Amino acid sequence: MNKKLEIKNLKIVVKLGYHDYERELPQPVHLTIDVDYSDVNIFKLNPDSDYSKISRQLQDIVQDKSFELVEELADFLWSSLIDANIKVKKLQVTKLKPPCRSSQVNIDQVTCVISA
Repeated sequence: MNKKLEIKNLKIVVKLGYHDYERELPQPVHLTIDVDYSDVNIFKLNPDSDYSKISRQLQDIVQDKSFELVEELADFLWSSLIDANIKVKKLQVTKLKPPCRSSQVNIDQVTCVISA
């Protein structure tokens, strides 16, 4: 039996942007994470494994880092989840309303998706 846990719109704050002015202030990024837990008995999970802990751990690992591209952030988060022995099957990283100094450019969001 395949079992999947999906965490949608998990918000973290990170310094992200190609231009220096974009990285001046941390920006909110939304994550969607699909995790395979087929080989885990859901009733025997560690009580410390709650969703807020996952959120705090992800926020902590990006706290002192800066990323130029959404793709770079997604690769870093994917590797971090795999290194933590989390069987991530899909990761979606979305940056909402990227700051643009050009009045002729309007982007609602930029999303990067990685899947196993």
